[in-house]
Amino acid sequence: MKKNLTIIVSHLKSGGLERVAARLTHIMKDEYKIKVILLDDRNMEYELACEHRGINIYSNSNVIVNTINTIRRIMRARKIKKEWNTDICLSFGPTSDRVNVFSKRKEKVFVSIRSYKTLESPDKLMKLKSNITYAKAHGVICVSKKIIKRAKDLYPKHMGKFTLLYNPYDINKIDALKSNEFEFYRSLFNNNKMVVAVGNYAHRKGYWHLVKAFSLVKKNITDAKLFIMGGQSNSKDKNNLSNLVLNLKLSDDVILAEFDKEPYKYMSRSSVYVLSSVFEGFPNALAEAMACGVSVIAADCNSGPREMLSEGNPFEVATEIEYQDYGILVPPMTIEEDYNFSHIEECDKKLARAIELILSDSDLASDYAKKALVGVKRFSELAFAEKLINIIEE
Repeated sequence: MKKNLTIIVSHLKSGGLERVAARLTHIMKDEYKIKVILLDDRNMEYELACEHRGINIYSNSNVIVNTINTIRRIMRARKIKKEWNTDICLSFGPTSDRVNVFSKRKEKVFVSIRSYKTLESPDKLMKLKSNITYAKAHGVICVSKKIIKRAKDLYPKHMGKFTLLYNPYDINKIDALKSNEFEFYRSLFNNNKMVVAVGNYAHRKGYWHLVKAFSLVKKNITDAKLFIMGGQSNSKDKNNLSNLVLNLKLSDDVILAEFDKEPYKYMSRSSVYVLSSVFEGFPNALAEAMACGVSVIAADCNSGPREMLSEGNPFEVATEIEYQDYGILVPPMTIEEDYNFSHIEECDKKLARAIELILSDSDLASDYAKKALVGVKRFSELAFAEKLINIIEE
């Protein structure tokens, strides 16, 4: 008889961990009876393959009210778990993790660490919350080896609980969707060398570095265009980026597009995909670009890109441009936001040089496009399912 697997995630509006949580319901539906608890089920962007229940008790700026709402949220989750007779519960993200462990009854609970940022320099309160969470959990699923190493350093008491599980990708589906037609940007992609990046307009994506690097590329490759597809069109980050584009006189050459949950048709028609992030966990869009058969360039940030593009030591850090097994790595981007259009950093120059190498050498681009397709197979849904079953059934 199938076990009852419950997943807890904050929302399904957008985002990488949200996409993985939704995809998990499709991947594991034949192995478990899956149901999902959403802390907020408004504006769901990603499709589930199962029943879901929304708690919809929201955070509040008032500390007392927020504390009461947190307790109510935990009690509601516990009631739902009892109703569903949950055997195993997986959660995605710190807030969902805390709801998961404090609503625990008799089921196995697994929490996760999906971004290196939460481990970079946690304060005492954050470390206390994490220690309590990990103590109550059966296991802590991490999306990269670098995250595991850092977590073990910070939380040695729970060293045996940290386990690796890379994000999954439906490579066949991406391959089928990448040829879909589009009209609005069609002539742009047909007539130019396209540099593409995908992800929310957010600090962690380091887009100011990419725009500055592209300004250098444009001086040497006049038919190059930069296409960034993000979300949150009214965000402060996008407004800052728009102003930077304007100040660099790139308004005709840089497109800041809206979010598309299936960006593969743009990725597959790009000349190169670029990840300029200052931190990540395991960047989904980078893997999806690889599955589209596109050559990729990534900043060697914490964490994910090196493990995705290299078979070598996952703890090394690039200081120069590196020609790796499945893509090109460049040194990490500086983390502090800098929208001063006249300030071009060394990391921007090296990123620009890597982009120029791909755009100016069709043989190199073709070679890395083929290598990307080979590399992404390590992150198939089958590999994910087998590893997840081993983790939660251990």
